[in-house]
Amino acid sequence: ERSVLNAGRHLVMDQFLRRLVAEAGDRLAPDGANGALFLERLGRAYAAAWGLGYLQYYYASRWAQGAPPGSESSLLRLTWALAYQETAELAVDVLGPRAQIAYGPDAIDDGEWLFQYYSSRSRGISSGTLEIQRNVIADRILGLPRR
Repeated sequence: ERSVLNAGRHLVMDQFLRRLVAEAGDRLAPDGANGALFLERLGRAYAAAWGLGYLQYYYASRWAQGAPPGSESSLLRLTWALAYQETAELAVDVLGPRAQIAYGPDAIDDGEWLFQYYSSRSRGISSGTLEIQRNVIADRILGLPRR
């Protein structure tokens, strides 16, 4: 499966989150208007990024020992797509309305945050639709009966 080629996805998310923290500055302060909520969401995003990384390492080590890639790649795809979407939503929420400006002097990082937000939506399609991945997980990993 191609998932082994994407072993650095959690590092991409980690860098994304580090850039977000640097850009957001004191908007993430716990005493700010939404600071506590943002910090909670930021913690969940970091946990998802590193959980994804450990899951990827686990499967890659199994594959390195000779186990064939299987349906677990669906779990990796689903986890990646949902975590990245949630992280991109967090970025736009934390950075506020200026994060939704694509061009011009008011755009943050030349519209990179908005691009990431829209790009995150495609993650659920490019890795096979999220619903298909859920069905594969339910059927082949969990052994649930079909409807």
